[in-house]
Amino acid sequence: MKNNLSAKRVLWRYFTLSYIAVLFNTLFYLKQIHYNDTVTILFGLSMYLFYSFLYLFLVFIPVLILEILVRKVLKRHDRSLVRKQCLAVIFGITIVLFTLVQILIFTDKQLFQLYHFHINGFVWNLITTPGGIESLGSSDSTLISIVMIFAGFFALQVALFVMARSGVLQRVSFVSLKFRYQILFPIFLIFLFGFQSFTYGICHLQAKSAVLSASNAFPLYIPVTFRSWAKKFGISPKRTVQLKFNENENDLQLHYPLQSMQYTWDAPDYNIVWLVAESWRADMLDHEIMPQTMAFAKKSTWFLNHYSGGNGTRMGLFSMFYGLYGNYWFEFLHHRKGPVLIDRLIDLDYQMELFTSAKFSYPEFDKTLFVDIPSKNLHEYTKGLSGWENDRRHVTAMIDFLEHREKGRPFFTFMFFESPHAQYYFPEESIIKTPFLKDMNYARMDLENDITLIKNRYINSCHHLDSQLGRIIHYLESNQLLEKTIVIITGDHGEEFMEKGHWGHNSAYTEEQIRVPLVLWLPKGQPQLVTKMTSHLDIPATIMPLFGTTNPASDYSLGHNLLEPTGRTYTVVCDWDSLCYVNHDYKAVFPLQSYNFHKQTTTTRTDQEIADKKRFFTSSKNDLALLMTEINKFNQ
Repeated sequence: MKNNLSAKRVLWRYFTLSYIAVLFNTLFYLKQIHYNDTVTILFGLSMYLFYSFLYLFLVFIPVLILEILVRKVLKRHDRSLVRKQCLAVIFGITIVLFTLVQILIFTDKQLFQLYHFHINGFVWNLITTPGGIESLGSSDSTLISIVMIFAGFFALQVALFVMARSGVLQRVSFVSLKFRYQILFPIFLIFLFGFQSFTYGICHLQAKSAVLSASNAFPLYIPVTFRSWAKKFGISPKRTVQLKFNENENDLQLHYPLQSMQYTWDAPDYNIVWLVAESWRADMLDHEIMPQTMAFAKKSTWFLNHYSGGNGTRMGLFSMFYGLYGNYWFEFLHHRKGPVLIDRLIDLDYQMELFTSAKFSYPEFDKTLFVDIPSKNLHEYTKGLSGWENDRRHVTAMIDFLEHREKGRPFFTFMFFESPHAQYYFPEESIIKTPFLKDMNYARMDLENDITLIKNRYINSCHHLDSQLGRIIHYLESNQLLEKTIVIITGDHGEEFMEKGHWGHNSAYTEEQIRVPLVLWLPKGQPQLVTKMTSHLDIPATIMPLFGTTNPASDYSLGHNLLEPTGRTYTVVCDWDSLCYVNHDYKAVFPLQSYNFHKQTTTTRTDQEIADKKRFFTSSKNDLALLMTEINKFNQ
């Protein structure tokens, strides 16, 4: 029994020391909270102490159960050697589990620091979907740094275990405390959980944003609300505007298009060249950075106030091919349903060759946008080549396809460029901005000091993008293909460089992350500069009539024809779990799940804080009412 008790003490000493180490690791989250009042301070401290304990204790529970089982089974037999071996395994498992907790917290911290969101469903999708990890574009130095950091956490946990087993700080242990103090300890934890839960619930009723926003600082936060209870006692919660989404996937019945598609069969057989650049923000289409694309834009219809349908690749491309809001993505993925635009091209027997310098499996475009296009016509990146090298290789392949195509048939070709994707890829001859960050090491990156150097990398990568777009434009011009070819040049989403407190994309709906260029070349069209608000959502409604579609755009999209003189009064941009309404004056973010309602924010269109949010809701109530029908229009 003495040895068993000793093992128990070792485990609890080790847990106590590791908890202290976790507190240091999670101190970052505590610093992310804006402490406006005493309530927020106490709420933040209670979260800090309780959740740091919870992260570690969740993996400690199976260890305690295993230790108890070993003690119960082996106490009946004098098997000291077996007991020692079993305890060694338990100790080893505990070290590994505690190390994993430290690593997960550190990884989540880095993710939150760079992109302002925690490990979530989007990140899990990134990790588990083929091509997801490759899309991050990490460098060798980043991988080396990560391995060293992970090894450092393992070494720390081994050292803490040695301290616990050697008897150092013998009183630092739960089991070393007197019984009355052992009782007080779980009571204190229950108090911490109860206090922060009660505080959150009351602030939820009163719609106090400070505490609700603070809860987002810690991963895996468990919100507790009292709305149903309050209503029973006649307490009216402070009203907040929410959009109503159907959160039960089993209740969704996708109905797309709303009516059978009807066509005239004497429509022109235009070719399509569709060129999309990763992370290409609106202000990069500049005469110095992208002179060749700029020259082509001046000959085409150039949209100066254009929004993507998402702040990430998935929703950006989904919106431009389907003309639908991003909340529909999951249903289309589930049903493996392609856009009517691609259906039309297949029916017309178009020659198709599609290229990406990423993978068609991440995001899952081979199961959505291009699900009905044979895999032999989908050409992906070559492993071992950088983004700019893959871009050059695929532009060469695209030109080769155009050169050797069957001349009597129309064609559709698509290219997704990776040059402007972080790490921002370019060869030496594309350098126009110096100095730039030589090594994009995510593990050691200092955004505050490095952001200007990082943006210079991005500018150089956009200059390289221009050279590849220029190759395609030159081929089309020199071979007189523009006379029968629609050319679309745009970005999937933008890219922010800390202008509004974020780096990259997928983290916010700032202008830098959601505004992109759009250049549209139409045969026999006249050069135009369009300043009205436009969106990726409008592209299918513009293209489909050119291929003989007689249905109104409302049958298959939520967009408007870009060629019509009237502009949008608002547009919608989505990410993995929220939706952003944008009009000429305001932006409002609404969560796609009601339990994330505290993420609802309202700003000016240019991302400035506003004091009077009621004015926004009053002025936008008609648009919001329409929006609530649109988000479920194709789910019936």
